[in-house]
Amino acid sequence: MKLTQKVVAAIPVTAQQATIAQVDGTLTLPVAPPADASKSSDGAVRGGIAVSLQPKLTDGLPGVRR
Repeated sequence: MKLTQKVVAAIPVTAQQATIAQVDGTLTLPVAPPADASKSSDGAVRGGIAVSLQPKLTDGLPGVRR
């Protein structure tokens, strides 16, 4: 007998916000989880923040999709 199982994320990954900014020195962005963010069994908010920097926009924006 052969079985195949497709495993997918129980909660799909979504981008809640994206910001493109020119950084010259310090950049401060206040962040907070969405009010309805899912929590783990110990009460910690799931998810995180991804930050990427590059020297020029002409190098492309590989993470940007429509």
